[in-house]
Parts: sequence; C-alpha cells; structure tokens
Amino acid sequence: MNNKINQILKGSSSGVGIAKAYAFVIDNSARNIREYDKKSTKKIQLKKYNSAKNRLIKEFEQIKKVLGETDSDYKDIFETNILMLGDPELSSEIIKNIEEGKTSEFSVAVSYDFYISKLLATDNQYLRDRSEDLIHLRSLLIDYILKDSQEYRLEKGGIAVMDLVSTRDIYNFDKQSVRGIVSQRGGLTSHAVILARAFKIPMIVGVKDALKKISGGDQLLLNCSKASVCINPDDSLLEEFQKEKDNVDKRKERLLAEVKNNNQSENEVKLLLNVDFKEEIEEVHNLGAQGVGLLRTESIFGSKDLNDQEYQLRIYKDLAEKTFPKKINIRLFDIGNDKLLGNFSSSEVNPALGQRGIRFLRNNPLVLEIQLRAILKASTLGNIKITLPMVTNIEDLLWFKDFMTKVERELSEENVEYKKCEIGVMLEIPSVSFSLGAFSKEIDFVSIGTNDLAQYFFASDRTQDNVAGYYNYYDPSFLRFLNFSVAECKKYEVPVSVCGEMAADLDFVPLLLAMGVDSLSMSASLLPDVKECVVNLDNRKIAELLANVLLANNSDDVKNYLAQCVIVK
Repeated sequence: MNNKINQILKGSSSGVGIAKAYAFVIDNSARNIREYDKKSTKKIQLKKYNSAKNRLIKEFEQIKKVLGETDSDYKDIFETNILMLGDPELSSEIIKNIEEGKTSEFSVAVSYDFYISKLLATDNQYLRDRSEDLIHLRSLLIDYILKDSQEYRLEKGGIAVMDLVSTRDIYNFDKQSVRGIVSQRGGLTSHAVILARAFKIPMIVGVKDALKKISGGDQLLLNCSKASVCINPDDSLLEEFQKEKDNVDKRKERLLAEVKNNNQSENEVKLLLNVDFKEEIEEVHNLGAQGVGLLRTESIFGSKDLNDQEYQLRIYKDLAEKTFPKKINIRLFDIGNDKLLGNFSSSEVNPALGQRGIRFLRNNPLVLEIQLRAILKASTLGNIKITLPMVTNIEDLLWFKDFMTKVERELSEENVEYKKCEIGVMLEIPSVSFSLGAFSKEIDFVSIGTNDLAQYFFASDRTQDNVAGYYNYYDPSFLRFLNFSVAECKKYEVPVSVCGEMAADLDFVPLLLAMGVDSLSMSASLLPDVKECVVNLDNRKIAELLANVLLANNSDDVKNYLAQCVIVK
C-alpha cells in the first residue's frame, strides 16, 4: 500500500461532488464462453436464452416500477434497456446463431459484439456512449445464462471500483448508500452516468487501469470537478480535500447569493446552460443561468421511437415551462445513419463526413416533421428557439425553412396553437463562416460548436488517438478563424453564442469575450467558475491579450501569452 501513497489517477466527470471512502474492487471480467456444447441441444440453448432475457426484463420492470413511484424520469432509462433486449433484429441474430448449433452464451456474445462494434466505430460520441448499454446487457445476459449473476454487497459508505458500471449496478449501489464510483471505461452521456448524477453519487469514468492500480481497502479521494482519484492520501492531502469540500460548499452559497442579488459584471455576455438530460433543467434557475443555450435532443430521446410525437411534445413542453421566462434553444436531432440498433441504418465509411444532422433529416423528413410538430405545439409560451445542426450551405437552411413553413401551415389548418420560433444554425462546418452574409438574412442567431468546428478545421477526428494531436484549440490559425467567424456575425448583426468545450475553458473565456461573443453555453457544473471569471475580467487587458494571441506564430506562443497575462481587475 505504501508505494501508492498520493497516487493520482485521472478520468472524466460531468458532475460535481467529492467523496472520501475505502475502495471496494469488483472484477467480473472472467467468463467461460464456449462456442459449442455437444451435450446440449438447440432447444435447450434457445430456452436458456429466452429464460435469461425474460428474467432480465422482469428485473428491469421491477426497477421501473420502484423508480416510477418516486421519479418517472429515471425509469425511462430502464425502459430503454427493455426495448434493447426485445429488439427484433438483434434477437433474430441471436436465434439464428443458436439454430446453427452454437451455445446461447456465444450467440449472445457475437451478436451483441457486432452492434457494439458498429456504435464504437461512429464519430458520434453520444452513440459511442450508447454502446455501454449493449455491453451491460451482453454481460448480464451471459451471467444469467451461465447462472453466474452477482448482486454486489458493499459496506455502507464504500467506493465501488469496476471496469464498466451498469444502470442496474447504480440502482443497487444507491440502495446500499455507496459513497462514490470509479469506472475504468465509460462515457459522460452513458445511462449509468445519468443515473449516478440523478442519485447524487460522485462518479468518475474512463480511469485507465483502475482495477490494476486500486486494491480493495485502499482509501480513495474522488474529486469530480478535477475528474481525479487519489489513492491513499497522506495527511496533507486529506487536509487539502477537506478545504476543497469547504470551498465547494461556500461557492454554492456565494453563487446562490449572487443569483438572489442579481449581480452583473460590466461584461454583457450571457451565461447559458447546455442540457443533455431533462433532469438538469432545474439548474437553470438554481445557478442563475440566463437560459438554455443548447438542448441536445438526441441525448434526451436516445433509442426512444423518434415517431412518438406525443412523448416528444410532453418533454419539450415540460422543459419550456420549467425554463420560462428564460429561453430554451432546442437543437434538432444531431444523429446520422449510425443511429442505434439499425433504425435508419446504412453503413458509411466515414460517418463524421456523412449523413449527420440536417443532412440526415433531409433524407428522413418524417423524423423532422414529427420533431417540428412536437416543438411547435410546445411553443405556446414563446420561449423556444430552434437550431439546425451540421449545416453546410444556405441551401440546407432554405430547404429547412420551406419545410417548417409547410408544417406551420398544416398546424394552422388543424387549429393548433403555436408561436413562431427563432431559427439559428450551428456553425461547425467552416464553409458557413464564409456565407454569413447570405445566412444573416434568414436566421436569428448563430451557435458556434467549437468541438466539431475544430475537428473539421483541422481534418482531425477527435475520437482517434493517432491524430488527436492535430486537434488543438491553442493553434493560432484556429483562433484567427474563430475570431473571423465571430466578427462576421457582428458585421451582419447576428447574435453569436459559443456552446462547445471552449465556452467553459478558463484559458479561452477571456479571448471569447474579447472577440465579442454574446453568450457562452456550458454544463451546469462548470458555470460557477466561468461566472467568477467573467465578473473579474478587465476588458482592456483581455483586448490586448487577444491582439497578441492573433499575431502568435504557434501554440506555445499562445500558451505563454495566456500564462503571463494578468487579466483580472
């Protein structure tokens, strides 16, 4: 244990919170999966599969029932798992393998692996994270087939350390008052992360080699704001941890006081929230945000039937009411032909450059029509804005506006009440920056998605490690292009917002303000730090900083300017 004192492991976290407790390590990776079993029959193997599937569905139905008595929002996660288990295409693939003489556990493994690999091959991070649901279901089904199912019992107040955490694990951990969770794998939009956040369990995912480096009984410190895990902290780090906890509590109090007093800085930039999941909407008022800058609808609806107009309407109406009188910016489905479990599926060599966003919606007008009808029906308070993702040229926008006019006309003929919505575009493909004169006549605002914009600017897939080094916000050429894009918006008097990672990166917030952006949109957990930064900036000094950065020769020059320049009042 001594050789691990103060060892720090890093991961990812979209939540807030800190935790201190002893580690409980769970490793269930070892399984004996045989392809053939000469002593068995196809009938027996089919019965094993159906029995395991039905048992798991029954378990999820029970969890749904319990969660529905307290908060119906979270039971939808388990409904999604039930839908996946019953997916006809996946089930028929498993049965086909069994009919060919393979064991039920092998048939489940290879069939699920096929769909998992499809999702992991996409560029869409949301869909990559959805692969976790399939990984969990694959694991649970095989456990039940092999009669090796485990419900882990942790001592009250422990921190669970696992390879990959399922929604069922989160549910059970909450009942056992687990203090925190560390996962070797996992993405920030996984259902496990959503549920952990809902249950207020600090969770850090993507902690490489956690099972190798953490032993049962190690004392752990989890810090979600830093996405770090400290193993066996010494007294000084424990003292630092306590100070951090106190600071978190004080910051919450101070921020709430600022909200009540409506304190404003001399900077007029609006601070908005990115919302991935409907339970986050309460933070708009709790944190004093000035609205929702980006509602990612694909995160909310996931693998739900996109043809269910009434379900979409209920969600949009509820979110608009909870945001009112502030505005909520709904981004249309930013999905592609890599959609979950084969709906609308067609293989693309490079999905990042294929049918995503408005391209997908133009080729699937029924999906768009249903979404627009739901949004417009929910618009009666007049606080809904609509953003088009993955726009390439003015033709995309004009096609959409014609389509929306048709939907509005049909609603009027049906005597359905709705309000006109402001229309904007995501600036994530560089071509849009050079056409803003034409766009400005047709739109009400622009949202710059710096994550995708940088990806297309550098021709670098940000999910691929071997080219990730090219994806560099500090590159002066990118900052010059970003400044040009904002300047074009200002030139044509189009309000401009930034909603990518840069919007909450304290290195870049001063530069974005100096460029003249009108609003920044970010995750709720990051808003307090950004608000504090904005309040304390000296406008004259950030203007000087931007001028120097735009003349920089390379990334190191930019970093040096940022490190050396004192820009607070």
